[in-house]
Amino acid sequence: MKIEHRARTEHTLNKASATLFCRYSKRRFKSHYVYHLNCKSFKQTRISDIYNH
Repeated sequence: MKIEHRARTEHTLNKASATLFCRYSKRRFKSHYVYHLNCKSFKQTRISDIYNH
């Protein structure tokens, strides 16, 4: 039970950090490759969430 809850919490935190990363990385980081990878994977999970609701 605790392990499942922890995994779910980490998943939520990962999504939140991905959002922040997408929002700020264009200005703060020069590595557009990393920015692209993170945003792409984040947007795919977001799209699936939207369609599931």
